[in-house]
Amino acid sequence: MRQSGMIAAGALFAIENNRERLVEDHAHAQMIGQAVAECEVLQVSGGSIDTNIIAIVIDAAWGSAKQFVLELEKHGLRCFAIGPQSIRLVTHLDVSRADIEQACDILRRVASTCETSAVAR
Repeated sequence: MRQSGMIAAGALFAIENNRERLVEDHAHAQMIGQAVAECEVLQVSGGSIDTNIIAIVIDAAWGSAKQFVLELEKHGLRCFAIGPQSIRLVTHLDVSRADIEQACDILRRVASTCETSAVAR
């Protein structure tokens, strides 16, 4: 149970010191959501983004979420699969606007490549 105290301490620090920063994280998440909306093979899970967590569904026609994650990582964007066709990205204090813009470009580029390869399958 002592681990719960460590988690609570981190949460308390965030509430006391970084609460206003969440607005920026949520705006960054919206930027990612817009990039996803521009990609034919991607879709925001649930249709909207309400926090700094973005769940994305990948069209099964071209492959799995695991394959998509590997392609993103080749380009420097780290995330992970949360299901066979879903990935999750999270914006946070250590991610700048420039990082988000780069992440959006990578998502578009990889999705575009996947769209091209889906036609070839």
